[in-house]
Amino acid sequence: MSTTKEKEFDYQEYMRESEPNQTLQKSLEDRKDRRETAKTRITIRIDEEVLDEFKN
Repeated sequence: MSTTKEKEFDYQEYMRESEPNQTLQKSLEDRKDRRETAKTRITIRIDEEVLDEFKN
């Protein structure tokens, strides 16, 4: 990879010539999987008696 001191850095050329970073790709896939399986927060209102029964 050339530096900007030698010539102007061409990102498109660099991406065409470079192999994908497998570690980064795996990390992105893991993040996507976690988002798809993430829990959703909801709010409900219930009676105190019902809540006490669930706590017991």
